[in-house]
Amino acid sequence: MTERDRVAVFVDEVLTRARIPSRREREDLRHELLTHFEDTARDCGSIDAALTDFGSVEDIAARFGLVYRGQRRLAHGLRIAAGLTVSLLVAFGIELVASRPGAFRGMAGLASLVVLVFVLWREVVGRQLRRPTATARIGRWLAAFLAFATWEYGVHHYAGITLGVLRAAAIGGVLISIAASTAVIMAGADRAFGTPLQRHDL
Repeated sequence: MTERDRVAVFVDEVLTRARIPSRREREDLRHELLTHFEDTARDCGSIDAALTDFGSVEDIAARFGLVYRGQRRLAHGLRIAAGLTVSLLVAFGIELVASRPGAFRGMAGLASLVVLVFVLWREVVGRQLRRPTATARIGRWLAAFLAFATWEYGVHHYAGITLGVLRAAAIGGVLISIAASTAVIMAGADRAFGTPLQRHDL
């Protein structure tokens, strides 16, 4: 590994640990650090001396992390707000198309609850779990669909309202579509705002 490669690896490690939310600022800082090492290496006589003078990856990343903490929090809040807003609008659109006449208001409330619970679970619990396999994901969505359909059937039966199995399945399909659209939208928000943050980064 050449001296330039060693410096590039060091800088990449610092930037990764610092978790700077803006791609442009990461690239600007990368350029500044590489230039700094070139200048310091000339003054100190070697790259090893420049790296020693600069400090450890952990210390430098921690300092940059503190500098950009406010920006990370702002990006985190904007990502959730944008994803949640779009998810609610899409959910209302799905319910507007799928709901029977006069039932939109009640179903819109249920759709909002599905979106809010999904986003809350994703942000608080989901990020700490290991990414499931494709088979496990399919199983989870199928289980969620069955839970929605069963819940709708049970609630209507308890209230003394006749609801056929097919109608309960249809409502479950609408609710699972809302949950799936929310998952897609929030994943898009993650990509738009950069790498999603973990709670300890805030």
